[in-house]
Amino acid sequence: MNSRRFKGINAVGIMVIALAVITISVGSASAVTQPGYDTMRIDQDGSAMPYQVWTDWAPFILPMPDGSAWTFFSAQTKTPNPENPSEVTLGTRKLYASWFDPTTGTWQPATAMSGGQIQFGASAVVDAQGIVHVVYTDRADAQDASFGVLVYRKSIATGGWTDPVPVAPDPAAGHQLSPELVLDSLGGLHVAWQDQRMVTEDLRVGANANASNADVFISDLLPDGTWSAPIQMNVRPDATTNASRAQLAVDGDRLIAVWSVYDQATGLTSAARVDWSSRPLADANQWAPAQTLFFRDNTQIGGRFLDLATDPTGGVAILYGRRTITDTTSTNTIFYQKLPTAAAAWDAPISLVSGNRGSYPKLAIGGDSTAYVIYNLGSVSTVHVGAIALAPGQTRASAEITVTAGEEGAQGISALAVDRNNAVWIVYMHEPTGGQANEVRVLRGAVIPSDPAPETPVASPVVPAEPEATPAA
Repeated sequence: MNSRRFKGINAVGIMVIALAVITISVGSASAVTQPGYDTMRIDQDGSAMPYQVWTDWAPFILPMPDGSAWTFFSAQTKTPNPENPSEVTLGTRKLYASWFDPTTGTWQPATAMSGGQIQFGASAVVDAQGIVHVVYTDRADAQDASFGVLVYRKSIATGGWTDPVPVAPDPAAGHQLSPELVLDSLGGLHVAWQDQRMVTEDLRVGANANASNADVFISDLLPDGTWSAPIQMNVRPDATTNASRAQLAVDGDRLIAVWSVYDQATGLTSAARVDWSSRPLADANQWAPAQTLFFRDNTQIGGRFLDLATDPTGGVAILYGRRTITDTTSTNTIFYQKLPTAAAAWDAPISLVSGNRGSYPKLAIGGDSTAYVIYNLGSVSTVHVGAIALAPGQTRASAEITVTAGEEGAQGISALAVDRNNAVWIVYMHEPTGGQANEVRVLRGAVIPSDPAPETPVASPVVPAEPEATPAA
């Protein structure tokens, strides 16, 4: 896999954290036989279209209570030149949605969401009535004066989606990015995101403009169908301190929010720290003062290097990486840390896996409290999806496996979810050898054994570190 395509750079010029593809010897991970994968197709005006996946934004998978599922991903269609098929014209970067029909066992062709030319960052939930709610960033075009707007839609019983509705419009919002949508136990919807309404005009549209100049906000869907006034979560001590990648999880009758904080000292290479807060569901204005969960401590942290999830049996958990770089090596350690139900302090972190792997880690927790973790795994030219599990009550993860073993080309930038039957769904990108990522694939009922690994795991080899990427202009 071309590691330059699987970096942590988003569509509007912000590098939340430089996360080059981390490499290990694939031989150190077991190859577990998996169910067959499905490849997502794109439909355009009744015709199947080849496409190029937008690797700056991970896909999203949402299992449904009836055994169906939705997947969302951003891509560009490819139209070959009839006179020279090797030449193709790329379409705009749209958000596509595909539905899995459990009666036929097939995915319907993915169709583009209506709206702007640029769409990305989908987050979705399904409520007790089977209605899918989705938020994402919608941008009219790539012009400098065009900004990504956070929009909300929901599925219609007869098919299709409601019209997009801006969640928190503001003339000074700038780029609204990285939404996280959650559904609480009472059926309430809450969304967190980042935008630029509280920064100066110069940092938003002037000579010093950058989408990373931002703060994190949270809003609730009100009974009348409108979204509440956004509440800023982070404290900005000066213009050089920014917050991004807010994540939400539900812990019984409260919300938990986590976000990354960047300052002038660390720049965009790493967050300086990760902060968190909580509030009761019943009172949107009672967010506790922000506390620091952990600091950088000479490692790279934050941004796309963490994930937050609700434990259905109680509490929430965070998955995060610490990347250590020397002149010649790069090593990641992935940690799992639990916040018990109603607790005011997090448990001690558990080290799950360490070595030269771990980009784009994702976490999902099953109904029995088993935690499933996936991430990029492989060499510079061949990346696969690695996986481990942490059984309830254990402090040692399972043996690492490769869930995409045997597939040609490269696979990575994945996401996962656990359905009501504790089956694991994994969606990921496929890239042929030497080419652009040109497929989105899904594993239904992925097999990730949860038995703890031996106490002394075999260390993976250390390989040279890659040079850091530069934020897009």
